[in-house]
Amino acid sequence: MTVTGPIAGNMLDLEAAYRVIDAPNPSDPSCSLFAPPGSVTADRPKVIGIYEEWTDRADPSVLSVCTQAIDYYRDKLGYLVVQIELPYVPEGQSKFT
Repeated sequence: MTVTGPIAGNMLDLEAAYRVIDAPNPSDPSCSLFAPPGSVTADRPKVIGIYEEWTDRADPSVLSVCTQAIDYYRDKLGYLVVQIELPYVPEGQSKFT
């Protein structure tokens, strides 16, 4: 059995896990760029973080749709698009042999 995502004993524990995951770490330089969920205001920009090393590996059709979505959020909805890095991505990927 392969599990993709958090494991919890019940739905309340799963909800608690997602609430912790959802909140940015304000002391991290990258996380501090992002507002906590529900707190975006007109005086703070809306930000989308893109990890290009990951997205560039997508199939061309998937990358095209993602690029269109990112362009829409940036050009039509006023989001600021920033490049981010995610440590340990290869270590966190499932290995299929």
